[in-house]
Amino acid sequence: MAFAVPPPDGGPPDRKLTVLLPVDVLRQLRVRVAQDETTMRALVLDALARAGYRVDAAEIRDRRRHEFKGEDR
Repeated sequence: MAFAVPPPDGGPPDRKLTVLLPVDVLRQLRVRVAQDETTMRALVLDALARAGYRVDAAEIRDRRRHEFKGEDR
C-alpha cells in the first residue's frame, strides 16, 4: 500500500513507490544525483517527463530545504 505524503506547497499528496533495481543502475543514479546536486525524486520525474509522461515542471525540483552558508549559487 502506498502512503500519501502531503507536498510542502499544499498540492495533491504524493504516493510512495518502491522499486528494485540492479545494483549497477542504482549506483549510476546515485552518482548522477550527486553530480547534479539534486534528489532521486527529481531525477526520476525528469526522466519520466523526457520519456513522454505528463509531469508538471514544478514537480521536477529539489524539494529539500537548502541552507547556504556563504555559497553563491
